[in-house]
Amino acid sequence: MLVGILSDGKYGDRAFENIRKVFPCKWILLEAIPQTVILDDYELDIPECDLYISYLRHPDQVIALAELEKPTLLGISFGLGFLKQVQQINPKIRAFPTMCSIEPITGITEIDKFAQYFGRPIFKISCHDRIITEVKVLRSSPCGSTHVAEIYLPQKKISPALLQDFVIHICHECLSLI
Repeated sequence: MLVGILSDGKYGDRAFENIRKVFPCKWILLEAIPQTVILDDYELDIPECDLYISYLRHPDQVIALAELEKPTLLGISFGLGFLKQVQQINPKIRAFPTMCSIEPITGITEIDKFAQYFGRPIFKISCHDRIITEVKVLRSSPCGSTHVAEIYLPQKKISPALLQDFVIHICHECLSLI
């Protein structure tokens, strides 16, 4: 499955670097256009991909992407009203509260396949005497920030304070666009 990461240069580079370790990926860089500029009859000339992930910040570019009628994840949200509008154009578009919220339950084959590897993080943690001995990321955040767990948690004693510290630490690694 070929994944196309669309960006205007601001976001998406870490996701591209992480996702291409699992799926063939294309980095599709488009011109950054201020949101205040209205694009009439804007057409995208981009490589054909099986799944697009959009980090575009201009809504008219996202509408043009929707018109391609390909499975698409919106990494930047313009709100529920906009999502409903683009889903009328392309019912295979999904947006989640964060890219770390994606789960393989959409019913869209390409998105669900992607979400087996990227989205809501899943970890396998090995312990001995309440000490974490090993951490393996089974499902990564698209940007890869979850891999900090493999470095941060081993050799530490399990406790609520450790988990709170870890959550705060991982948030600093994240480039989420909430």
